[in-house]
Amino acid sequence: KDESFTTVISISSIEHIKEVEKVFDEAFRVLKPDGKFIFTVHTIEVERLFFLPFARDFFIRLYSQVFKHEINLEREEWVRLAQEAGFEVLKVEGTISKMQILIFQFLLITALPSQIFRLLFKKRMFLVHPLRAKIIYSLFKWVLNDTKKTDANIMIVARKN
Repeated sequence: KDESFTTVISISSIEHIKEVEKVFDEAFRVLKPDGKFIFTVHTIEVERLFFLPFARDFFIRLYSQVFKHEINLEREEWVRLAQEAGFEVLKVEGTISKMQILIFQFLLITALPSQIFRLLFKKRMFLVHPLRAKIIYSLFKWVLNDTKKTDANIMIVARKN
């Protein structure tokens, strides 16, 4: 019901909804006065950081299709949507570094066998090898310490006035 929550949190979900304005309106409706809407979303910046420029268009289409992204906006457009719904934007900050994005994109390639299995057998099957796990762990351990965040994924903290 109206004004029933003090906080609404959405983690990397809004970009999967076509009528995104309705999400902001609904969050505003259910929040109590001074309630916070905290959300993370990817931005169009993720496309600019693709590591194989010659395959950028193909990757973007495939990435959006596989992850079922319906909307991809600039940082400023996400802020504008929140403000147009009536929110005061308190904070906007990047949550992921360029290197973390590049590692993520590179590791998407390792998902290709499971996608092929899904097409062939109508279910996903994963090939797991201890060496693969060690490599992934080493890469992530290394890049998790990278504090230079980009706007490829952002967190916005907004307050209902």
